[in-house]
Amino acid sequence: MRKNRRNWGAVCFLILLLGILGISAQAAGLNKTKATVNVKKTVALKVSGATGTVKWSSSNKKVATVSAKGVVKGKKKGTAVITAKAGKSAWKCKVTVKQPVTKVILNKTTSYVYAGGISHLKATCKPANANNKKVTWKSSNPKIAKVSAKGVITGVRPGTATITATAKDGSKKKAKCKVTVEKFAYYGSDLTYYISDDSSFLEGIRQDGFWGNNLVDYHMGGYGVRGTPAIARRMETGETEPTYSFKSSNPSVVKVDSRGACTPVAGGKAVITTKITGGYNKGAVCKTPVTVTDLRIQPYLKKVDLTTANFGQYFGTRTIDRHDTWGEVTGEAVVLTNKKDAEGWYYYGHSSDFAVELNVQEEYSRKEIEVYEEEKTDPDGNIYKEQKEREVIRTDTGNSKFTMSDAHNMFYEGIFYKSVKENSSDESRTFKGFQVTRVRGSIYLVNKSAVTKSEITTSTNGDTYQILTLKNNHQISLWAK
Repeated sequence: MRKNRRNWGAVCFLILLLGILGISAQAAGLNKTKATVNVKKTVALKVSGATGTVKWSSSNKKVATVSAKGVVKGKKKGTAVITAKAGKSAWKCKVTVKQPVTKVILNKTTSYVYAGGISHLKATCKPANANNKKVTWKSSNPKIAKVSAKGVITGVRPGTATITATAKDGSKKKAKCKVTVEKFAYYGSDLTYYISDDSSFLEGIRQDGFWGNNLVDYHMGGYGVRGTPAIARRMETGETEPTYSFKSSNPSVVKVDSRGACTPVAGGKAVITTKITGGYNKGAVCKTPVTVTDLRIQPYLKKVDLTTANFGQYFGTRTIDRHDTWGEVTGEAVVLTNKKDAEGWYYYGHSSDFAVELNVQEEYSRKEIEVYEEEKTDPDGNIYKEQKEREVIRTDTGNSKFTMSDAHNMFYEGIFYKSVKENSSDESRTFKGFQVTRVRGSIYLVNKSAVTKSEITTSTNGDTYQILTLKNNHQISLWAK
């Protein structure tokens, strides 16, 4: 019985000893053998089961420090070993200090992209030694602008959207870019061209303010295109210069070259397709409607080379009032003017080398005071002569030559002005006719069959014009006499 009691006591003592030893082995040590902490952040280490004071130390205080209570603080990116000592026991923990992203910077905070085109965003994470510098991309409105995992923006339709780049390391740092999606088009959208051989009409277009802005351009027959359509394009820093391709839907109406310069060929409509084939906004396409109006009158003109024999068929004379500086009538002038050809043609104009030499017949009249004697009888019956004065008109004829040309005489809508009749209180000269001695140049006549409408209009200064509308809807103005 005593022997059993001794055995039972030994067993109890052994169990108690093992229990004490077991608890001590489980509690004595660090709560972590590995830890990760960001720069400027802390992590707490604890020693359990140790007796006595625990002393803490860091193998690299530039990377991580540890307080007397085991609080580890990240100082800079790297690794350090934290050691805890209590008596003869020591425990170690490997601490990895990571550098988080502190700022995300985009290469642009605003961007303009065409619908169908692309733009590139680049995100830079600071500091440069951040452990994870990757970002995620997100669009606030993918129906306006999409963004790929690499930051490539694709315009979908006109509007605005915000693209956000967020750091992937969990720091929640982000940056935003406002994207405006625009329609890719020429300036002015549609293009209008006029083909004309009427320089006065083209000059009128220029004076009306359409010159040079590509809303209206023109092609002078035989002289090439004046002006090249400008492409409405944007360029942003860091992007590659775009390249383009151009194509006309109807080259018989308008041609387009590799630079995008259009050459109107004939009246009609066409569409110029412009595509950005590379670089910034690659993939954007625009279709530009083009209207070409053919206003050439050359097909409706007849050229007549003038001679002394046929000059009278196309030119005649008429009389008009002469005015002084103040607008007062001082006499009359005989005007050399064109005639309407009876064969179905309107007089339109003359060539630049036109010149005519005229021999003008005139009658000169002048007033003179003539002194004469008149016989009279006095009261006594004597006859005597008395001098008196009377007004007489002396007449004479003569010829004078003069030359008229576009360079030296006024020319207005086919009318040559030359004063050949003058009146004063004492003398006058009267036009009696002319003879063409020499002529040079040509005149142009408009075929009446090409005229769809003719109307008379009066300008603000009282001049009367005949407006002819041709089959191609081009209107020309003739001075109406």
